[in-house]
Amino acid sequence: GRVDQGEGFQDALHREVREELGVSVQVDFILGTTHFHRGAPVPENELLGVVYHCSLDDIEAVETGPEHQSYRWASYGEALALLGTGASESWLGRVLARAEALRMGLSPTVVARNRSDGFELG
Repeated sequence: GRVDQGEGFQDALHREVREELGVSVQVDFILGTTHFHRGAPVPENELLGVVYHCSLDDIEAVETGPEHQSYRWASYGEALALLGTGASESWLGRVLARAEALRMGLSPTVVARNRSDGFELG
């Protein structure tokens, strides 16, 4: 999804997840940022993205809507296998590797602080 005018990245994340999956998530940490163009590399097609690591309290609460036929939960290893050969070198494979490393390395105290304080300044 996209950030609406006047909306912060984290607010947009929560809104989009509710719209797409019908659930609320806890934001654990930021994985990174991305810069790309949708279409020709001109300013009006330029997008900035923030990639978050999130958790769900109840994975059974996910609802599929008209844009999704199904969903599947996968471990890091299972996700790489689903992506196939060369997955670890792909953009998504690198994001998954970073998520797994940070998830394993961050203390529960840091994750709790991230959840309570959020990431947007101001």
